[in-house]
Amino acid sequence: MRIVTWSALIGAALAVAGCGGAGGTAALDSGPGGGIGGTGSVAVTAQGPIQGFGSVIVNGVEFELPDGATVLVDGVPAAEQDLSEGMVVRITGTYRPGETTTAGYVPGEADEVRYDSTIRGVVTWVSGSAFEVLGRAVRVVGSTRFGDDERPELGDFVEVSGLDEPDGGLRATFVRVIKRSGEFDPETDEVKVKGAAHTVDPEAGTFRVGDQPVRAPAGVPLPAENEVVEVRGHLQNGVLVAEAIEGGESPLPEGHEVEISGVVNLASGTWFTLDGTEVDAADAKFEGGTAADLRPGLRVEVEGTVESGIVIAREVEIQGGEDD
Repeated sequence: MRIVTWSALIGAALAVAGCGGAGGTAALDSGPGGGIGGTGSVAVTAQGPIQGFGSVIVNGVEFELPDGATVLVDGVPAAEQDLSEGMVVRITGTYRPGETTTAGYVPGEADEVRYDSTIRGVVTWVSGSAFEVLGRAVRVVGSTRFGDDERPELGDFVEVSGLDEPDGGLRATFVRVIKRSGEFDPETDEVKVKGAAHTVDPEAGTFRVGDQPVRAPAGVPLPAENEVVEVRGHLQNGVLVAEAIEGGESPLPEGHEVEISGVVNLASGTWFTLDGTEVDAADAKFEGGTAADLRPGLRVEVEGTVESGIVIAREVEIQGGEDD
């Protein structure tokens, strides 16, 4: 029987809490990031888990939020106070790569900070250092952050933010309990799952994300096989009856500076994918390892520019392995 108490899960998480990325530090606390040299403000898009505040720190860049900056949480206008460490965000703005803040980070200024949760649903099983929500396995690692220090149990209604893993699971960077077991109302509580669609059946109007069956509304086009989608709706007898089916993360801006972090899904030489984004690291400088270390499951941070939808990496920092 694979359902266990949360104490076993936390024990496994604590066992890896001391593991880290380059230099032996946990990935979310990896400290200052690099930059590209030179001076002046450069337009940039940064994507990754929030490392800290006092501004919003992502990938070693400390982004100030000036008056007029936009914060969106699941598409709803919000404030910096609504964000938490570990949430995977996308920030558009500028940074000054030739400078450092008093805390040792690269200074930046955000125009927009956008957070979209990856999964929102009920915990259906807990096993070791993993649990399942809406058909997706979620793995707790040493760097996982928990909202209000509350640990989810079987049956809890939770929100999860994380990084896609090669096996289709999710490496949790942030977990928050929305409602305790027994408080979830399938008629009023909206659920959400993001991932690759598969087993698409146009005649039945159904598909799956992970192990979660989804039924599309009449007249709504179904996603293509393996297309990454975000599905929102309500549960009916274990089926997610979709009210909205949208594409996954929008493409990174062409010709733009980017700083992105995530988990390597596929790798071949110096070519790899990072949460669905293709990266060409043939001419990149590597830190914390070499190109020979690239493998699925490795956590990395990439600096570069976008050309024809591909990130041409200038620098790749290897931050940690499967437990970071």
